[in-house]
Amino acid sequence: MAMKWCEDQDVKIVNDLGNAIEMNKEFPHLHVPDYMMIAAIQPDDTVELTHQGDRFWVKVDYVEEVGDNHWEFIGKVTDGLVYSHPFESGDCIAFDGTNILNIFSREWKNELRITPNE
Repeated sequence: MAMKWCEDQDVKIVNDLGNAIEMNKEFPHLHVPDYMMIAAIQPDDTVELTHQGDRFWVKVDYVEEVGDNHWEFIGKVTDGLVYSHPFESGDCIAFDGTNILNIFSREWKNELRITPNE
């Protein structure tokens, strides 16, 4: 599968992205996406991640199933970073399904698939 945005730039590996599953255990009101929602993510969908308390959106460019119920993604960070990170808006980063807090999908007529986190 060819990538639109990340093919011509280095993909950054960020080892300390937030783990949505662990965050949901501590804060059950988050209502993070389940396996079925993660499995349905396609390129051009946008997902919400967190790094060091800063929540931000990433436009999905590449999706790969690497095992049962385990998905890996590459995407381009959109605007919205507040704090300093080892990446910036416009960078491509790798992440997996456990990092995803929320999903915004073209397929769903640009509506959030789940309730926005507060």
